[in-house]
Amino acid sequence: MCFVSKGEKLLVEKDITLEDFITIKVASVTSTFPVLGPATVGVAVTVEVTVVNPLLEKVEDGVLMVEGSGLLQGQLSIEVPSLQPQEKALVQFNITPSKSGPRQLQVDFVSHHFPDIKGFVIVDVATAK
Repeated sequence: MCFVSKGEKLLVEKDITLEDFITIKVASVTSTFPVLGPATVGVAVTVEVTVVNPLLEKVEDGVLMVEGSGLLQGQLSIEVPSLQPQEKALVQFNITPSKSGPRQLQVDFVSHHFPDIKGFVIVDVATAK
C-alpha cells in the first residue's frame, strides 16, 4: 500500500514473471558442441538446465524435479548447488527417450524460499533406425 500526497491510499500491483529463471537445452550426447535437434528413441541425450536464484538471499536447498512421458522413467530429483542472489547454475543430466514424436520435458526448480519455478521444452524424438 502506498500513500499519495493528499492522504489517499493507492494499491500498487506489479506482475513478476519467473520465465527467465530457468532455461533448458537438449543436445546429443555424442556431439562435441551442443547441437539442438531431434533426439532418437533408445539413444541417450544430454539435457542442460540453467537455473537462476531469483531472490536477494542465498538459496541452499534447491532441487530440480524432472519428468517427461516417453523421455524418462518416473521422475528425477537433482540437487542444485548453493546459489548466491541472482547467481546461475548449470545442471546436466542424461535421458534416453523411449517413445518417438513430440515429447514435453518439464523441469521444476523447487525450494522452500519460493513457489516452484517451472520450465519445459518440447523434444522431437525420432524413431530409431
